[in-house]
Amino acid sequence: MRARVGRRSRALAALPLLAWLAACAGEPSFRGAEPIGDARLARAHLRAMVDNGPVPAELRQVPESLGPADTVRAAASGIQFLKPVFDPVVVPPGRIEGARLVLWFDGPRVAADVCAGRNTVQPIPRRQPELSAAWCEGPNAVAGIVGVAADSSRAAMERLVWQASGRLFPDTYVDDTGLDFWGMKVRPGGSVGF
Repeated sequence: MRARVGRRSRALAALPLLAWLAACAGEPSFRGAEPIGDARLARAHLRAMVDNGPVPAELRQVPESLGPADTVRAAASGIQFLKPVFDPVVVPPGRIEGARLVLWFDGPRVAADVCAGRNTVQPIPRRQPELSAAWCEGPNAVAGIVGVAADSSRAAMERLVWQASGRLFPDTYVDDTGLDFWGMKVRPGGSVGF
């Protein structure tokens, strides 16, 4: 009887570890930990646009299993404390203007090419979907990031989209807020900066 109880308690003790490993198994990978360009500026531009209504989101080569509506919903859910509403738009060839989020699946890997609408990637079969996300001001890139989904499932692609948008528009609350005491910036979490 003791042997059964010992096995059962060891199995129960291992459950949190197994749950943690299962949750981490489907994580996307990103080229570089941080976006290329100025992600803080991209967030500031997005913040300015959020109050004026839906923000344009240019979608290219979105997988059928995900669809435009779910893609923009996943992108919005990854951006903390702004609650943007993205409006999927179709941009005619040769007409690139305005500030917008561009999400391009299996497209170019350089933010400047993403914003300019230049596909410099040769069509090659990929095992996992790849996403190039960029905040663009006309044909110019403010910030961009490239990520690869853990697999080709719908859940993995949604996770890729929301994590890419979260990295592209990082939360700047700690840097933007705090109390100024005679030149010392006191921020949430007990940090003090000069």
